[in-house]
Amino acid sequence: MLRTMFDRLYGFLIKTDITTEEIDYVDPSAAISNEIDMLWSIINEKEPDAASEEECLTKISESFTNMLNRFPDTDVTKASIWPRYAKAAISASSTPVKELVDYVNADNYKSLCDRLKMLSKPGKHNNAPNYHQNYREFAKAVYLHILDEIDPDDVPSNLALGDLFLEDGEYGKAREYFSTLVQSDSSAWFNGLTALIASYQAEIKSLLANGRDLPDVWKRVNALNKKQFTLYEKYRATLEIAADLSVEKLPKRQYVCFIANYARALKYSGQYQKAMTLLEAIPEDYPETYRTYIEKAMIYQAKPYRNPLYSLDKTITTLIKADEMCPDEDVIAKKAILMPLANTYFTTGQYDKADEACLAVLRIDKKEYRAHDLRKRIAAAIA
Repeated sequence: MLRTMFDRLYGFLIKTDITTEEIDYVDPSAAISNEIDMLWSIINEKEPDAASEEECLTKISESFTNMLNRFPDTDVTKASIWPRYAKAAISASSTPVKELVDYVNADNYKSLCDRLKMLSKPGKHNNAPNYHQNYREFAKAVYLHILDEIDPDDVPSNLALGDLFLEDGEYGKAREYFSTLVQSDSSAWFNGLTALIASYQAEIKSLLANGRDLPDVWKRVNALNKKQFTLYEKYRATLEIAADLSVEKLPKRQYVCFIANYARALKYSGQYQKAMTLLEAIPEDYPETYRTYIEKAMIYQAKPYRNPLYSLDKTITTLIKADEMCPDEDVIAKKAILMPLANTYFTTGQYDKADEACLAVLRIDKKEYRAHDLRKRIAAAIA
């Protein structure tokens, strides 16, 4: 009798224990989602009930810390909590949340940086008016944290910071990070070099776009051109020798890319013959030499009143050659070939061929507005 009563009591206690555990269990994924939904409701509140920016940041910081403490080692926490909170923080303010930045460490920074890049676009349901600027400030804070606390030589962080400062028009600051890569022993030094040179061209375009007639603008443009041409000349021989001596494709591909960019810069400054001489010196058996034909074609069609090499016939034949050499998978280069080819056909009155080239572009990118616009002009011309 006593045994039976004990068994019943023990069974009751066991059941109570199990029930209590079931009630206490909280699904991490659901809890985090509820927190995120709560934060978004605060961020998206309208006046007069809207929380201040500071209040939003405090809520995000407290909630993030709370979720990490509640679910410290779950797969859900490791995989998705940071980008979800980061997106909310970016939408709320241009001030980076310290707890989110400090969460980035030596074990997770590579994967989190991949997720960070995916946050650069707000998404169709995000109406934050300053999202892109806020994103750049948050991303800068993350990459600076990586360089300061994790790896001062991290290549992606140096490149990303250079690009972010370049986008904000802080050209000198951008060049600091690109120069760091050029001077490093990293295999990415060439990426740093091309980005460094491109920063001069970006600043030149910005100066000219903001007013060609402003005082001293051309003096500044000439000074920037001199700096980029100095870099081109400084590294041209080094890259040429490396390409000539190496049996690997990479140094040869880098040399082709470098000379193509150099020729384009020379073309912009009106040095057509020098640009063409550089391009014609590249061996035909180097990889991706179709890029040199693209640049040659652009020289042939540039400014007839100043360009002794001007020839639309040569533009067409050179672009056709480039198209034959260019692999279909290089869709960016294909568009860079076919769109100018379509325009040149149109300029010379070859409307059927111009339309064919436009259709080839649209098979690559059906939304390419330049091809759609040119097809309308072709239709109007033959009507």
